[in-house]
Amino acid sequence: MSQGRGYDFGDRTVDYFAHGYDGLINFGFKRQAAGSLDDLFTEYSTALHEGALRGVAVLNYVSSHDDGSPYDLDRTDPFGAGTRLLLAPGGAQIYFGDELARPLRIPGATGDANLRSFMNWGDLEDGSITADVQQHWRKLGRFRGAHPAVGAGVHRTLQLRPYIFSRSLETDGLIDRVLVAMDQGDGAKTIPVFGVFPDGAELVDAYSGMRGTVRNDTVSLAPGPGLVLLSQRR
Repeated sequence: MSQGRGYDFGDRTVDYFAHGYDGLINFGFKRQAAGSLDDLFTEYSTALHEGALRGVAVLNYVSSHDDGSPYDLDRTDPFGAGTRLLLAPGGAQIYFGDELARPLRIPGATGDANLRSFMNWGDLEDGSITADVQQHWRKLGRFRGAHPAVGAGVHRTLQLRPYIFSRSLETDGLIDRVLVAMDQGDGAKTIPVFGVFPDGAELVDAYSGMRGTVRNDTVSLAPGPGLVLLSQRR
């Protein structure tokens, strides 16, 4: 991604998009995901809509079957990993176990065997946070699946603290808009929508299931999670 369309082999640079490909795996996402969310989302949206990658696709991942340097090797940030991957512009590949924070360091394993361990289904029942991690990934995944604007829309930063952004997609008669608000606290909240949705629009938060109506360019929601995934009810 950081190299644009070219892949540098050291002795030569190859533009695979010029040789029949319209989508490629993005090996750089795992490194870039460690930076700020706004930098990540803004850079990717700009590259895909205005830059060298306009008109082609990239597939992002945080871990893979043969990549020994994933985004979060010790699975210390499973919630953040899901947020970064599933809300980033571009395609998203969920490697098995990402959604359960399946360990990537296995006693006795060497090399790629660490990346291919048994699925940790039992962790869903042991009282750990695994079930919460799964729900987080599930909600984000369903939101992304229901709204093509998340991966394919134009990113717009609306507020940095607490972080609020929108994605908008208008193509082939399809109009899709979403607004994401982060770090909103767990109490009742009033979120500015910055004109993304008109006054009177009925919105639903895909993360909590709560609903609200836009009034005076804001939507008010009852106490709930600090991550809010808003779209217009249909």
